[in-house]
Amino acid sequence: MKHSYKIMSVVIVYLILFGSHGGITSDTMEKELTDKINNAASSVIAENNLLDLGKLLYLRKRFDDAFQSFYRFVRNYDKSSKVSEAYYWMALCRYASGDFSESIKYTKYLMDVYITSPLLADIKTLNADSLYALGNFKEARLMYHDIIVYHSESALLSHVYMKFAECDERLGLSTEAKEFCDFIQKHFPDSYESKTLIKRNEGMDDKSNSSAKDDTKPEETIPKTKPIEYATYYTIQIIALSDIDKAKSLQMELSNKKIPVYILTSTINDKTLYRVRIGKYPDKETALLALETIANKTGYQGYVTVYTSN
Repeated sequence: MKHSYKIMSVVIVYLILFGSHGGITSDTMEKELTDKINNAASSVIAENNLLDLGKLLYLRKRFDDAFQSFYRFVRNYDKSSKVSEAYYWMALCRYASGDFSESIKYTKYLMDVYITSPLLADIKTLNADSLYALGNFKEARLMYHDIIVYHSESALLSHVYMKFAECDERLGLSTEAKEFCDFIQKHFPDSYESKTLIKRNEGMDDKSNSSAKDDTKPEETIPKTKPIEYATYYTIQIIALSDIDKAKSLQMELSNKKIPVYILTSTINDKTLYRVRIGKYPDKETALLALETIANKTGYQGYVTVYTSN
């Protein structure tokens, strides 16, 4: 699957560098930027052109050269307000060249030092994607969840939900993965991820129809990754209400914040309760971390309990 932040970055770079230079080639632009850097009359001019050169090299898929341009920037202009941006591009370069461990190193540094950066949601997304690429699905899932809770206005949210669902699938949580895929198609119908899911479903339908028509075709044995088995799942309960309208109102409030909330109905001594709950987690530690982020984001103080379906 394509990485939304990467696509957005390339488009932005293209518009910045070529939007006002109709017909100019990237070779010419690279030479012009290099000349400007070498002959800059002020550090500000050199700063801006050095960043633009790095972005141009990234656009041309010369990731190592781009990395060196951004590295030169942070080394020479460490007091600049754009240092966090340069570090982010350094992490992107490492990710694009397949060095996911280095990408994680730079994104962790950014999350520790530049916690107020306007790129924080993008930085966390890149960190999570790098963890996912290394097969660390549990940690990646935690980071995606953090983004959902703390950065619900992020332009990358549909990508984050999709990757969260893919983590669930990898961890053997197929039901939860499907729920998130349905959530994407409902709340992000025009997104790349939603369209990808539609095509995937259409492809599965075509395969099913083809199999139904050809009964003589031998069944293929497809090796499957054994899902991780969990003896007990956990969930977060916000509150138990006897009024269904109040429960649905709270559910809508949390859902609007892109939080995966559901209502569990139970009857005790002829009294019906509507439990407002969030998520399904493979272990208590994960659920407690989620509880903390949700409490900070929404102000609701819930508690962790064992997941049940009734």
